Amino acid sequence: MEPVLLREAEPADAPALAALAALTFRETFGTLYPPGDLESFLALAYALPKIEDELKDPAYRCFVAEDGEGFAGYALLHDGAVEPCVTALDPIELERI
Repeated sequence: MEPVLLREAEPADAPALAALAALTFRETFGTLYPPGDLESFLALAYALPKIEDELKDPAYRCFVAEDGEGFAGYALLHDGAVEPCVTALDPIELERI
């Protein structure tokens, strides 16, 4: 088994991250939506410019897991984006994993 490296994503990671995010969403939830609706959602939610903006935004922190073949996973944290029921003083949301 190859070691897995966990690191913070960089702007140069955006294309691979966008592809991985769309793939994992499609594989997890793809059967729940009509194909046209799914593709429309993926084109908006995981568009390269959107991912690039998230990586530049200080309210987001994205971590990627890499193995010898490329990205094996990722997590996106969003500071300050919480549901009204969250009452912690300094909350952060795990937005994607």
